[in-house]
This record gives sequence, C-alpha cells and structure tokens, in this order.
Amino acid sequence: MQTVRVVLSEKEVFKHQNKMVQLKDIRCPSLLFRYSKRNAVNGSFHCLVTENGITTSKVIGPHPVMSIDEARRAANKININNHAEKYKSCGGKRFENLGQLLNWYLRYRQAQVNTKTATLRNITFQIETLLIPHIGCWELGDIRSGNLAEQWLQILQSEFALSTLKGAFQCLKAAINQAERLEFLDVNQLSKLNFSDLTALKVKPKSSRISRLQLDKLQDIIGTLPVPQQTICWLCLGYLTRNQETILAKWVDIDFSRGYWHIPAEHTKTGQEISHPITPNMEKLLRSYRHWQRQNVGRSEYLFPRKKLYKPISASTACHQLQDANNAEFTLHDLRKYGSTYLRDMGVDYYIVERILNHRKTQLDATYIHTSSQKIIRQTLEKWHALILN
Repeated sequence: MQTVRVVLSEKEVFKHQNKMVQLKDIRCPSLLFRYSKRNAVNGSFHCLVTENGITTSKVIGPHPVMSIDEARRAANKININNHAEKYKSCGGKRFENLGQLLNWYLRYRQAQVNTKTATLRNITFQIETLLIPHIGCWELGDIRSGNLAEQWLQILQSEFALSTLKGAFQCLKAAINQAERLEFLDVNQLSKLNFSDLTALKVKPKSSRISRLQLDKLQDIIGTLPVPQQTICWLCLGYLTRNQETILAKWVDIDFSRGYWHIPAEHTKTGQEISHPITPNMEKLLRSYRHWQRQNVGRSEYLFPRKKLYKPISASTACHQLQDANNAEFTLHDLRKYGSTYLRDMGVDYYIVERILNHRKTQLDATYIHTSSQKIIRQTLEKWHALILN
C-alpha cells in the first residue's frame, strides 16, 4: 500500500478516498490514517512505534469519531510515554554529559506537535550555537552558578547581547526541568538558579528605532510605501499585532458584519486567540485594500499572499520587503512598540493596552479583563485609528 505524506486534514482525507493509500501526517510523522475497507469515507488512526528495531503500529481510534487534532495529541502522548518508559530506569546516568541532554531536549521539542516553527528555530540556535559548543562537554555535576558565570557567560558576553544569552540560559533550564519531570535526572542543579544570579547587569529591552519620531512624520513615511506594505504597517500600528499574527491573516478572519478581526490561537505567540474590533477607519482601509488586491494581484484567501496566491508570505519575506521599501528605517515590531507607548502616553489604562497587545494574562489580569472591557477597547481603538488613519 502506498503511503502519502500530507498535512492531515479532513480535506486530505476526502481527497484520497477510494485510493489504495494510507496517509502519513507531516506535522506528526508517527501518525497514520488508514481507510476502512467497508466504507472509504471512514477509517482509523494509527501510531507508529519502534521497539527493538521493529516498527509496528497501534490503533489510536476511529475516524470521524476521533478528530485529527485529538489523534495528533494521542500519538504524541504515546511517543513521549514510550520514550520516558525506555529510559526511566537510567536515572541520572542516562546522559553522560550536558551535550547529550541538550540534544535529547531538542529532539523532544521537535516531536511536540504544537511547537511553532519560530520557537524551534530559536531553540536550535540556542542549543547548537550558544550552549553545546561551549558547555556541551560538561558533566551534569559541573552545572553550577560559578561555572556558568565564569566559563560561559563572561566569555560569550563580548560576542552576544545579554538578552540573547538570557534566552539561552532559559533554554538550558527548560531542558533540565523537562528531563527531571520525566525522571531522567535525579538532581536538578538549576532549580533555584536565575539568570540574575550570574550577572549584576540588567537586560535592557531594545528601544524602538522610531520611538522619538513624531506621529505625523511616521504617517508620512508609511504613506510612501507600496500598498501591501502600507496595509501591514497600519495593521501592526493600529492593533499592535505581532508580525506573524498580521501576515497570516485571512479575509475570512475579517468579519465586517460583526465588526471584528479574529486571530486564531495557533497564530499568536501566547496561544490565546484574540478578536480586535474593526473600527470605521480600519474598515474603510481594509475594504479599499481588498478592492486594490483583487484589481492588481488577484483573489486570495490571504491578505498578504505570495505570488501564487495560495499561501501567505513568510515573516522573513515581510521583514525584507519592508526594509527594502523604507530603507530599514523601522521594523514591524518597532510599530508595535511605538503604538503601545503612544497609547500609554494618551492615558489609556495599562490593562487595556496589555489586552490589545495580547500579552499572556496573569490570574489577576484575567479577573480584571471581562466582557465589559471590550467596549473600552473598541472606544480606545476608534480614537487611535482616527488619529493615525485620518
């Protein structure tokens, strides 16, 4: 039987029915979908498991009783449990050095179904560039604050920003914490150690390149950009959205009838969905842009598609296009910082700005931010959009 590799979805299941194939999920390589011999519409999910060099499959559940997302989570759980069981008896002897532990953690994160590509890219850089080449040969008992401060942090400080090294330290701590939770380690050397214990220097947030720019000057600069770059900038500035949240936007997410731009959880950094109010000024901008796109680019489900229209542009492409268009005067993230600062200077409540930014909410924030805050957010954005778009 032929195996077809796809991003498993209901569309793909329907597309390949009545064919002598089984579907292997690209997002979760251990997940298989096999069609029923009696009814081509139905089938079952299977998880590939390798034991003693022999690969077999275990039935997870029937389709469509079990959804594809549920099957992915089940397959991932089976793999993690098998992995943990295999090494459970090894305790602290499982890893001969820190490099082995970090390589294991990288593979572990790659196996997580819902880990975002950007997150994996960061973890890979931190492990392969900042950690393993410098402390990979350390035995686990060598992981102490003094060693990290003198033999790692002080050496790399001249080459990398302190914020970059803090991210690498957090990655190291996450790897050791995860190994301890899975009972691969007997002792967690970093359980009580923080990055601030290694250095007296404070990690300063990057300042925006346009922080001191007058709003009318910024408006003039954006107004000279090509139409797609203009629209991306107005959305990032108007809603304080992140790059990824903006470029993945679909027209179906723009609900003009109800007056909301819905951003699904899988597109946000925090994993929390958000619905931004579409103000009169923003609605006028978006309708005008949609008309321009259809006339000059073609119909696409995405606001910012690639040339062939069936996929959105990537974050790096959006970044490079903007840099080319504005001579690298600012980035999309600079607009997010500029807008949040401007709103606070206007006297907007801290929690309302945090809600618009879609920062991860604490329990206190979640209590404060309830349904009635949507009215305040809409009023705030109406004033803000009237200021930047008129």
